[in-house]
Amino acid sequence: MERKKGLIAAFAAGLAWGCTSPIAQFLFDEKGIISQWLVPYRMMTAGLLLLLYAVLLKKQNPLVVWKEREDRIREVAFAIMGMMGMQYSFFCAIQETNAGVATIFQYLNPAILLLFYAVVYRVTPKAKEIIAVSCSIAGIFLVATQGNIHALSISPKGLIMGMLLAITTCFYGVLPGPLLKKYPAESVCAWAMLIGGGVLAVFLRPWRIEAHLDMIVIVGFLTIVIVGNNLTVLSVSGSGKIRRKCICRIIIKRGAGSGNDRGGDLFRNCIPGNRYSGICTGIIYTFHFEYQFEINTGNKYR
Repeated sequence: MERKKGLIAAFAAGLAWGCTSPIAQFLFDEKGIISQWLVPYRMMTAGLLLLLYAVLLKKQNPLVVWKEREDRIREVAFAIMGMMGMQYSFFCAIQETNAGVATIFQYLNPAILLLFYAVVYRVTPKAKEIIAVSCSIAGIFLVATQGNIHALSISPKGLIMGMLLAITTCFYGVLPGPLLKKYPAESVCAWAMLIGGGVLAVFLRPWRIEAHLDMIVIVGFLTIVIVGNNLTVLSVSGSGKIRRKCICRIIIKRGAGSGNDRGGDLFRNCIPGNRYSGICTGIIYTFHFEYQFEINTGNKYR
């Protein structure tokens, strides 16, 4: 029963996060909003709401995350390298390409993790892992080149932001593992959003960016914040032990093993099928999106 609840919660988290990219692309294309304005405000607003939820409704002590020095360092690293890096590169990738392409790049992270563990920990990939990673790489190649190796179908900046997205998504998934094993996900993610959003705001100064706010923009922004961010975190935290095992075994057990016991398959210790379904869904969604986009507008990637 607990496993089933974990799977349902993970699926709900995927649905909540999935609504983010098409809404963001609408704001970028139709309302003139840019990621440099959207992301800092989104992260800080979501972090504040999530922190209030943790304190007022869940009766959590939000300062517990900061008691141990090692946890403080990891929380800041997660906030900047994981949360801020992934969120900013994700929305920049949408802005420079589109929602479907950004999704594909995001699901390239298993390939990077697989390569990392193969090189650093000398873990031989399983056949199914190699097949899954090969599919994701092939999807990226086709999206980026449209089958023509002599030309890019997306802008160089879009390609760079997409690769940064894949890398920072690895940090986003791996860094908070030990923290989520000890502390509630609401507190861990709330502080990461607040810190990451604050650091990003210092560098990007979104208050200097002109944004025309109407009711549609406000509703879209709040949907991205509440559904795309907070409901995702709450759904993830609702998976309980299943979620903690999914995240923590990759970074702790996988890295701590030795000899023939190196923590098992990279994906076997996660929620079954999560990565594979993500890769397949991303590839299918991208080609469907681009096919419809070309039919409706006669255009390809910007």
